[in-house]
Amino acid sequence: GGKRPKQACTFAMKVSVLFCAAFLALVAAEDVKYTTKYDSVDLEEIIKSDRLMKNYVNCLLEKGKCTPDGAELKRVLRRR
Repeated sequence: GGKRPKQACTFAMKVSVLFCAAFLALVAAEDVKYTTKYDSVDLEEIIKSDRLMKNYVNCLLEKGKCTPDGAELKRVLRRR
């Protein structure tokens, strides 16, 4: 791929950190009952994919539709 402008890289890094923090909050929220439902989620794949990251961010910011996993993440984050 081509070079991204510095602003785009900075934004992507911030979004990646936000997503990782949100995922960790999701995992921490499940401290009463642990589910293996998300063990197979490849965070690296999501972070590297502009399309997936954009979909999750838009879901969390209520700017787009949520996948079932995105809706669950948003639900858990709201409880905190």
